Amino acid sequence: MHILQAIQRLFGMHNFHRTAQLTADRCAGHIWERIQDRIMAMELNEARGYIRSRATLVVVQKLSEDTSVRLLSERQQQQLKEMTLQEVIDKALLQRDAIGIEAVVVRRAA
Repeated sequence: MHILQAIQRLFGMHNFHRTAQLTADRCAGHIWERIQDRIMAMELNEARGYIRSRATLVVVQKLSEDTSVRLLSERQQQQLKEMTLQEVIDKALLQRDAIGIEAVVVRRAA
């Protein structure tokens, strides 16, 4: 694995997945505040689209703050943005499902 990392550094290859995860983690709280009121009543596909629309601006802002992203080509920046949006959507849906399950369990126990 160290050889692969050395080759990536040598040729200037960027670890998109890691950057996408870190950026998604930095954005998650802010995005959740924007979507939490409406997301619980939506079906899965509707929720995905809603999260994507509300998260795009936040993700673009966070990526623009990262100096290493500025060094990437336009195509690579677009790939990174899409990967980050997918990470954000997955995290938000997991959080929505966890809250939904918790509410059902609490109601049954009461």
